[in-house]
Amino acid sequence: MGVLARARNSIDGRAGGYCHFLSASSHSGHANIAVISAFSQNEAMNEAEILKKLHRLEVTDSHLERNSLALELSDTKEPRLFRHLVELIQRPELVNNRGMLVYCLKNYDCSSIVDLLVELAESGNFEVSAGAEIILNEQRLR
Repeated sequence: MGVLARARNSIDGRAGGYCHFLSASSHSGHANIAVISAFSQNEAMNEAEILKKLHRLEVTDSHLERNSLALELSDTKEPRLFRHLVELIQRPELVNNRGMLVYCLKNYDCSSIVDLLVELAESGNFEVSAGAEIILNEQRLR
């Protein structure tokens, strides 16, 4: 059994834990990266942790770190994340790295950003477009 399979089994076996898998391109091909969250959704992060993670989300240059932070905060349904996600999605320098950010919007009421979602569905790359379409359909915004 590979490392990722063991990570999935060990995390999925605990009550409330979850594991996300990301693919990262490297010079030697693709590598799977496990992003593991050890807290359950019933255990809230404290205020200092939330603020620290929201700040890191805004300033990091690492797409993997940004995606990991966005997933972690989105899974807790942290309400302050929504504004940060929308701002990050609209940053021109992230135009090719916003698929996971769009995916993280699914945990929020997106009725206030219908125009943005329609634009993303029409002009985004495949991942962004599909993510926006899913949100528009699931939240019945079209």
